[in-house]
Amino acid sequence: EAAVEESLEVEPGIVVDFDAAGRLVGIEVLTLSGRTDTASLQTFHRETTQAAPILRATF
Repeated sequence: EAAVEESLEVEPGIVVDFDAAGRLVGIEVLTLSGRTDTASLQTFHRETTQAAPILRATF
């Protein structure tokens, strides 16, 4: 598990964490059940587990 170097609130209730190299290492979503449905979460999981690393510069 990478240490968090920087956290960024990308929109209210959604915080992303980056390591010292600028790689995404964590996502915190508050009140997720009110934001989406289960099918959308399954799609998100599938897409992110197969994706290339996300870097800080993309936000």
